[in-house]
Amino acid sequence: MALTLTVGQREIQRQADLAFKLRDYKIFLALIDSGLTAESPASEWLEKELDIVSSPGYFAVSGTLGAAIWNPDTQRMILPEITAVFKADGGDWTFNTICLHLVGEEYLHSINVESPSKTLLTGAVAAYAYQLQSFVE
Repeated sequence: MALTLTVGQREIQRQADLAFKLRDYKIFLALIDSGLTAESPASEWLEKELDIVSSPGYFAVSGTLGAAIWNPDTQRMILPEITAVFKADGGDWTFNTICLHLVGEEYLHSINVESPSKTLLTGAVAAYAYQLQSFVE
């Protein structure tokens, strides 16, 4: 006897909303020398965030996530894309990690590593796009 499991679109929407809808986020740049992993607490990552003293003109990108939209082709809930644009105003910045933190969570959502480290010269721009998804496999 075969069993077939079906999870409805509205249930996936409910789960995506619980996980992401109206959640505040912060995308920040960090210079990590060693020791931190994806399992390290967000507080330890936040200690490594660039600051305005060592990186003049630096500010993290923050916002609030919107509602997800069902994509029938991929059978996934797609959240609005997050685009983080950083412009080195006032001085050069060196970083090697881009972090996405859902504010209030104990751990980071995701970590992107630049290898080798990236230096943004004054006036230069770096942009990063995030597409959060919810789906059933």
